[in-house]
Amino acid sequence: QSLERAKAQLSEQVKALSASASSAEAARAAADAEVRRTASDSEAQMRQLRAQIEQRDDDKGRLEAQLRTAGAELQKAQTRLATLEAEARALSTSGAAAQSKAQQDAQAALAAWREQEASLRAKQSELESETSALRRTNSELQSQLASLQATQQ
Repeated sequence: QSLERAKAQLSEQVKALSASASSAEAARAAADAEVRRTASDSEAQMRQLRAQIEQRDDDKGRLEAQLRTAGAELQKAQTRLATLEAEARALSTSGAAAQSKAQQDAQAALAAWREQEASLRAKQSELESETSALRRTNSELQSQLASLQATQQ
């Protein structure tokens, strides 16, 4: 009879151990699934950050090209101004009537040039500001990407 009791106890212990092993296996499977989900989420975040960095780089390149164009336009305008000033000086030695008309034309052209120069300088300043902001954003995104990569490893 004590042998029967011992057998029953052993049978209960085997059942308890089997249930415990099943529970541990289920917990391990759940943990594995969570690790896969977290890794997938991290990879998606990294892809998104890389796409943002590429977009910022594209924006930065576009703004830098606009800045170069604005600089070239400013240089052309300055060359035109020098030409107009030379023409104005040359005309100042000619006849009074021609001088008056030419000076008026030169002054009007000079005023228009100064207005264009101010506009170009404002645009150049705006582009430099946007480029600087993009550089900061790009740096922040690079930092986030590095952090995500470090976390994933």
